Amino acid sequence: MVAPFLSHSLKEPSGISAQSAMPNGLGPLGVLLERAGLEEDACEIVLEGADQGTPDVEPKPPGPISYARSLPRGKALQREALIAYQMNGRELPQDHGYPVRAIVPGHYGMASVKWLTVSTPSGSRFQVTGRQQTMLIGTM
Repeated sequence: MVAPFLSHSLKEPSGISAQSAMPNGLGPLGVLLERAGLEEDACEIVLEGADQGTPDVEPKPPGPISYARSLPRGKALQREALIAYQMNGRELPQDHGYPVRAIVPGHYGMASVKWLTVSTPSGSRFQVTGRQQTMLIGTM
């Protein structure tokens, strides 16, 4: 069974309540990576989302920075690391990552990248620069 992920509802008096939502239209990330010809020397998989921004602090980058997180190769190849394009039998809503998102149980939610655009194998550890760290903090 696939573990549910959280969805927000405005039906409760408090305004927001956590509900279980079942991801559908799943594919194990590892199967997709293997079909794409994952190289043996890839030690991490970088998942990049479509959400971007530009820090307003120096040094400013030349353009927008995309949100990206990496997974160790072993974690990315485990069957529970998934790619989902549906939730509760319907197309993923925009705020849940339409058209495709990663679901990575056992990691903080920010590893489950929404609006997934690309996954890139890396032969070296993924480095987060100061500018990227600023973006990561700004998107949480």
